Amino acid sequence: MPPGEKPPPYLPSARSEEIQIAPGKLRDLATELEKDLDKLKKGHHAENIQEYSPKDYAFGDYDAGQSLYVSVRNGRDRISETFQTFIEAYEQLIESLRRSADNYERAEDANKRNVGGVGGGAYR
Repeated sequence: MPPGEKPPPYLPSARSEEIQIAPGKLRDLATELEKDLDKLKKGHHAENIQEYSPKDYAFGDYDAGQSLYVSVRNGRDRISETFQTFIEAYEQLIESLRRSADNYERAEDANKRNVGGVGGGAYR
């Protein structure tokens, strides 16, 4: 952030003593990301790259054409692999958000139980 610029009001200050996590918001974000991911998957982009790429015969029956085909095929394969890797990382992100929400809720519940037991339950 440039000097003198203030952070957005929804971010905690740099030396904040408390950061509150809202598990519901993490789950909502995961749900929205999942909707976007579903749209991306329904586009069948990786399959389309394979299906609509030119076939080897389209490059002619001569050395230069076949060499070019090998380059095109290799590029196509890398794009498909990269797309699949992106999809997998996106899925892992969504799962991580949900696990984080569950972990925060468990920790919060445990803290409430622990505090409730302090001083004979006077802090409930």
